[in-house]
Amino acid sequence: MQTPTRFVIFFALILSISALTSAQNDGGEFVSGIARFGFTPGVPIVDAKALAVQQGPYMMPGEAFSFGDESRVFVITHYTPFEPQKFGGDISPASKAALTASLRKELIADFQKNNAVFKELAFTSGSLKGMEFQVTGTRRSIVRVFFIGNRFYILLATGKDVKEFAPLSTRLDTFRYLPREEFAPAMIREAMPAALPQTTPSGFLPTDALEMGLKGRVKSIIEDIETVTPKKRERNAEFYFSSNGFITRHITYSGGLADVINNYGWVDGRRSVNVGPIKYFGEPFTFSASKMTVGFGAREGYNYLGRDLTGRIVDRRYTSRFEEKYDDSWRLVERKNISSQGDVNFVDKHIYDGLTRTVRVEDNSGGFLSSKKEILDASGNIVEEQTLDDRGKANSIIRFKYQFDANGNWVLKTVTVQWRGAGPKGFRPHSAYYRTITYHD
Repeated sequence: MQTPTRFVIFFALILSISALTSAQNDGGEFVSGIARFGFTPGVPIVDAKALAVQQGPYMMPGEAFSFGDESRVFVITHYTPFEPQKFGGDISPASKAALTASLRKELIADFQKNNAVFKELAFTSGSLKGMEFQVTGTRRSIVRVFFIGNRFYILLATGKDVKEFAPLSTRLDTFRYLPREEFAPAMIREAMPAALPQTTPSGFLPTDALEMGLKGRVKSIIEDIETVTPKKRERNAEFYFSSNGFITRHITYSGGLADVINNYGWVDGRRSVNVGPIKYFGEPFTFSASKMTVGFGAREGYNYLGRDLTGRIVDRRYTSRFEEKYDDSWRLVERKNISSQGDVNFVDKHIYDGLTRTVRVEDNSGGFLSSKKEILDASGNIVEEQTLDDRGKANSIIRFKYQFDANGNWVLKTVTVQWRGAGPKGFRPHSAYYRTITYHD
């Protein structure tokens, strides 16, 4: 684990990057989802360097990206400050000012120690505003410091034979903070887990489309949720299907941003999944656990057995695999979720009684995790869902109504919930789900 330090002082950073001599790849704009910025042109000359900084009471995880060539180098660093006891909360304006002042003090002390000539001024570039230092010495350099939301950015530009600051500032001006519509797909690209083989086993198998009650050859489902209080519509889920009806990718969303990516396929004839959770550093979201892909996606024909951190054997081709049982009507009766180490993570058990289906989730020893009872209509759509406790008592009741497309798949589902608080009893509007469905030709 990297030991937290204070900010990397300016001249130490200059010395560390002056040895970089890789040629610049001018391939267009570089976009980072995890650091939420775009920069033109090219790609970093080295992989992003993970940072762990402590500044006063603040822990500041971050990354540094280096761009440039033999004569000019540009470094973009981002941090997410937080107090350990307040992880996940917004950083206050006073704390932002204190951190900026702390870095300013260190920079000025560093310039004076090295007898550098420098000028401090405010900078504005588009919607960005912050503090800038222009340094004259053996290498003309610019340092920019600013906050955007909870993210703390430090931009450095330096050149050996640069006569004016303009070429450096012009390049720094290409830095831009990604808007939401670009940030979300960039995060999905970076967290994408390895794809799995799509060759299905021989013989008949109930498809995911059949289990979901879909009609026709569905290619994709894009699902939005619209809440009643507050009135807001945002992305909820995405499903992508192969031409034979199996899910190849399922993306879950929380707060309108992708939360977990699941890539499905087949390994040794078993349904399997690689999972890619997403971590939003510096964003006001508390969901998800890690940016790291859990499944390794080892290629076929290669040694796919390894060991985890405890020394146990792990199958590096997938995150989890499944074992299913079906009844005579090809309805799912049991599904085990088994880890790449061979442990049973949990078991879904389905019990049918006419148009009623009870779904019970148990741990690997049969212990209760959750349970619900679903009332179905004649077409298999859920019209009522009851959340049950471990004794089978209903804790909450939700009801659904639908509108369908020409193929018989629902495109609008309205949700009402049983009200048990003060005031009139009954069911109150809660939310609505909207589907955009495409089909294979």
